[in-house]
Formats: sequence, structure tokens, C-alpha cells
Amino acid sequence: MKKVTLDDVCKLFNDLLEKDPDCVKQLVTQRVRCNRDVADHPTVQVTNYEKDDKTFSVGILGVINGLFGMNENGDGMFGMEIDDDDNIVCFRPVNVEDSVVEFSAGKKHASTINFEFIKRVRNGNTDK
Repeated sequence: MKKVTLDDVCKLFNDLLEKDPDCVKQLVTQRVRCNRDVADHPTVQVTNYEKDDKTFSVGILGVINGLFGMNENGDGMFGMEIDDDDNIVCFRPVNVEDSVVEFSAGKKHASTINFEFIKRVRNGNTDK
């Protein structure tokens, strides 16, 4: 039985991104509510948009990051690059040194999950 690596997941998501960028963008920005037990999982990335103690949500990137754990900074190991127009450029492993930083050609790297990006896309808001 073959073990699935982080590189395998990145290759799959990049292949899907090439075939249907809109599908992948919708997939990675979808969130579902979850309970406190899921929110307290040691590796799954969950957010609390309401900033209260009872409304949590999780998406596919948070679950995938739960599989591969966190780096030394507490970030998930699976990330994506987005450009200034909120288009996903690619998926790739996240290095310990990564955070939301500017890259050449105006590209931004979203360390694991860029929650502001997800909120903008879900709300149909392109303002930054």
C-alpha cells in the first residue's frame, strides 16, 4: 500500500487547479460548522469567524492540514499561493519560514489557510 505524501496532495490539487480553477477555489473556500471538540483538535485548522466561544467552522484545507500536522510555527504544512486578484496560483508545502509575505510578480503566499481570502470569496467581495 502506497503512503500519500504532502507532495502527492499538492500535485493532486495543482492538477485539479489546472483543470478547473473555479471548482478548486469554491472547494477551498467552503466551510462547514463544527463543534468545540473538532475546534480543539490538535492539528485540524478551524476558525471562529464570529469571535465567540461556540461558532466554529472547518474546510478541506484545515482537514488536510490535520493529516500532516503543523510546523514549528504552528501553521499547517499544506498551503496555497494566491495573487493580488484572489486567484489561486498553486498549492505547495509550507516552510517554517513562510507566512503571508509578498513574492516576486506581486504574488502572495497564504501560509496554509488565508481566512481573509476565504471570507472575501465567500462574500463575493473583491475589496482588500
